[in-house]
Formats: sequence, C-alpha cells, structure tokens
Amino acid sequence: MAVGLMLPTYLDREERLTLAESADDLGVDAVFTGESASSNLFIDLTWIASRTSTVTIGAGIANVFSRSPSLIALSAAELDGISDGRVILGLGSSTPPLIEGLHGVPFERPVSRTAEYIDIIRAGWTGDRLEYDGDFYSPSGGKLLETPIQDDIPIAVAALGPANRRLTGAKGDVWLPHLVPKSVLGELAADVYDAARDRGRAADGIDVDAYVPTAIDEDADAAYDRVRRHVATYAGSAEPYRDAIADAGYGSIMDVHRAWQDGDRDGAAELVTDELVEDIGLVGTPSDAPAALSRWRDAGADMVVMNFAPGTSVDDIRTALAAVS
Repeated sequence: MAVGLMLPTYLDREERLTLAESADDLGVDAVFTGESASSNLFIDLTWIASRTSTVTIGAGIANVFSRSPSLIALSAAELDGISDGRVILGLGSSTPPLIEGLHGVPFERPVSRTAEYIDIIRAGWTGDRLEYDGDFYSPSGGKLLETPIQDDIPIAVAALGPANRRLTGAKGDVWLPHLVPKSVLGELAADVYDAARDRGRAADGIDVDAYVPTAIDEDADAAYDRVRRHVATYAGSAEPYRDAIADAGYGSIMDVHRAWQDGDRDGAAELVTDELVEDIGLVGTPSDAPAALSRWRDAGADMVVMNFAPGTSVDDIRTALAAVS
C-alpha cells in the first residue's frame, strides 16, 4: 500500500526539508505539510518541490477561511508547475482557535464553505472566466492565468463528521481521516462512497489517505507511550476528536479528556489504553511495521500518512521511514 509522511510543523524548516528529501530518496509515496501560526504550507511546499523529484507533494491542509478560493487555486496551480505535476490539494476547515484567534474570521458554516471552495477552485483551474454566485464568494469575469500541469489536481478533504464525509464523496477525490480507529474506518468511509454514488460518481475513484499517529521504535513500550501522548493531546484538547473516538466505542476517552482539561497531561496519556493505541496508530518495533501497515490496508486505507507527536525527534522519524520503506 501507499505510504505518506506528514512533515511536523514543530520542526524547523531545514529539518522538514531534510525529511522530505529522505522520503523522496526512500520511495515514500507522498509528503504532506500543514500550516499553523508558524508555517505557510504553500511556501514550504514550493521549497520542498524544488528539492525533490518523484514524491507527491500534499497540502494537508489549506484552510477555507484565510485565503480566497481563487488564491488557493492559483497557489496550487503554480505549485503543480514547479513540481511537474506532483500536487494533491488538501482542503479543510482547521480549528476555531486558529481561524478566529489568528485570522480574526468567524468560524461559521465550514462544510458549506468547503463545498463552495471546491467548486470555485475547480472552475479556476479550467482557465475559463469565472462566473459563480456563492454564499461566500461570487467571482465574476476574472480568470486564472496559471493552470495546473495535471488535468485535474486531486482534491482531498479533511473530513471528520458525517456531513463533511458526504461532501467528500460528492465533490472530492480523497478522504483525509485523522485519528479514526481502523476498526471503524470502513464504516465511516461508507458515507463517502454512498455520497459519491448518489452523485453518479465512481466510489472506487475516491482514495482514503488516513493520517495515522505513528511511533516505530526498537523499544515497543516507548513507541506505545508516544502514541498515547499523541492521542491524549488531540482528544484532550479538541472535542470533535474526543467525540469521534468515543463514537468508535472507546468511552474511556472521556476520562482522558477530563484529565487533560484538569491539567494532568501525563495522567491523561496514561489513560489511553493499549487497545486504542493499536486501533488508531501505526506502532511497534521496526519488524512490526509491515504487518501494522497491512492491517490498515485491510481496514480500507489506500495510504497511511504517518503523523508524529510533537517532540518526536528527526532520528525517530527516520527510523519509521526506513521501517515502512
């Protein structure tokens, strides 16, 4: 199966670039980067594209609040040219703290905004004049003078809830689930595929590229503890992830959330069970990695995008890359 790498934004730019080059050399299928208050993903990906040759370049994800859809379309088209047609454009809503706290934009109607962005971005890539009457943007008469090398850049949607999953099936090319246990991955993907069929689209044309908490270490206990901390960080601080994990049958995640909110970060991580770690992560020793990847493939993932907890060292990420490559 395909393997991708999410480049951690907590590392400095040179470290991220070095990891992208290593992934390219090792034959990893894709590198993704996100963005935060410390990084602009299109700038980072342009730098990476110029220093790699075969690896797919993934925007994972560009949020649908801080840039207009036409600007995202133009940025992706230019990046596609620089990379010689290696781009996947990931779109999503990000989080209220980033959108409202940093950008000063109300976090409203994220699914509807994403749907409108996809329509306008695809229209912009045709090179035709834009005529679109939307709730958020209504471009009229302008056109992009830069179009992609690819006939149609794949659009991936970071979707957690059912409405967003249905949007992915209706309009997207790739579903990007994050922190979804493999035991429910197929069940949740059914929403994506059903929505595609309802629109007359081929369900088997939509890929599932799962963002998976990853820790590969000769010390298996250390690997499990890193994934425990990763899960606790997200489920403890963000209710959508907490609720999604609980809905997958892990009601104990509510205790993790409470401990995290009370300031007991170590205690919260300790409450993440081995069962959940194994279900939600790619974890174990290097010799465990091939079988762990196979279990994600059997669960319905087309690509495992390795995602690392804050604080994971470059050496530890290299160990994981080598194990899966």
